Amino acid sequence: MQRGVVTTTGPWRRLELEARPEGVPEWGRRAFRRFSKDVEAPAPAFPCVFGVEAFREDGLRFVFVESDDDPEDIEGLARSLAEFVRTSPDFGRYVSLVAFFGGTEERSIDEWEEAFWRILRLLHDFDPEPWPDEIPMEPEHDEWEYCFAGTPMFVVCNTPAHRGRRSRNGLGLTITFQPRWVFKGIEGHTAAGQKSRRTIRARIDRYDALPPSPRLGVYGSEGNREWQQYFLPDDNETPPHGRCPLHIVAETEGG
Repeated sequence: MQRGVVTTTGPWRRLELEARPEGVPEWGRRAFRRFSKDVEAPAPAFPCVFGVEAFREDGLRFVFVESDDDPEDIEGLARSLAEFVRTSPDFGRYVSLVAFFGGTEERSIDEWEEAFWRILRLLHDFDPEPWPDEIPMEPEHDEWEYCFAGTPMFVVCNTPAHRGRRSRNGLGLTITFQPRWVFKGIEGHTAAGQKSRRTIRARIDRYDALPPSPRLGVYGSEGNREWQQYFLPDDNETPPHGRCPLHIVAETEGG
């Protein structure tokens, strides 16, 4: 099996995957089919309206990573993510990169979370660009966001261990990278942004077996912590970490 991100000239497009391209492993095809089924379900509708729109309008790109703990594989993901950042402004209004990881072995929710933060730390190590000046490097800052290739992006993790929180369930480990510029015009203080959040939370109420997580917040608002929203527990009682597991970002750069 080829190591690293299984791709050709860059991340895959939806139509390429629906045509069952050579080079995509069977586990990857299963993961994509499951993802497509979830996003396209008529009822209950998938909560993320932006993700649904991006899927319909070919604004999503997909990569397949064989291992979540092999540095060479994560370096391959970093190359694809950098390519996505460079080209995504041409994809449309709503875009994201969806990374599927091989292996569906049984793990606890804590083990999946550990893998998630390890991947983000490794990606940071392979980042070809410096951290953007306009984004604070301290994760406890209201305006912090994960950055890669000079671009802040909201990150979402799905795992097989998410059962009650169906909106965060995946056939295997799945990480979605959504550039923050996607939210231009629908920021937290705007009427459009407030309407979008009400719609998403109403969909979560119908889609998940538990209410929206209390960790969900509004970027830039006082007390908001973006990192707490990246990986949600499968309940509404587990307290967040006392400190962001990605504190290495600030420490590495001397922030």
